[in-house]
Amino acid sequence: MTAPTFQGFMIDPAMFGGVRDEVHLESNTCELHHVSMQPTVVPIAYGLLEYVADGSLREEEVARKGHFPHYRLFFWGGCGGDRRWHSVRTNICPACEQAWKEWNSQRKARQPHGTPL
Repeated sequence: MTAPTFQGFMIDPAMFGGVRDEVHLESNTCELHHVSMQPTVVPIAYGLLEYVADGSLREEEVARKGHFPHYRLFFWGGCGGDRRWHSVRTNICPACEQAWKEWNSQRKARQPHGTPL
């Protein structure tokens, strides 16, 4: 698995002030792909989630549930809360990562040339 990125920057977990263990994952096996997941650390993004007019963010949320539930480049931390946590330890499914890459490639191919993703 490649190092996670956020807004084009490589993420070094050591640069963050605190790492929070994600608590909602109870299994080390992806329930969709039935493969072992790999532990990793991803950044937490705080602030309001901006929905774009073309619906692409909603499209990804729907696709994530059915095709790549255990792959993400970052976690949303919300608007408030305890901001001392800058990253989260979670499990990533290699098959989910591949499914996201394929889905994202197809999504980019559907975009009109010059349209921001």
